[in-house]
Amino acid sequence: MDFPSGFFLVQNGEINNKIYQELCEVSKATATRDLTELVDKKYLFEKVGITGAATNYVLKKIMG
Repeated sequence: MDFPSGFFLVQNGEINNKIYQELCEVSKATATRDLTELVDKKYLFEKVGITGAATNYVLKKIMG
């Protein structure tokens, strides 16, 4: 994940595919792959929604 999308996430707590595409200047397919990888590898993201425009990726709450 590059700096613009990371900065956006820190400010907003969530991102979607379209915003990721615009911030990172990547295709829809690349954005989907990148966001899916972040969810699948159990990083700090959770997928909210199943598919389509209503799907958001939100920062997980960190306990501690």
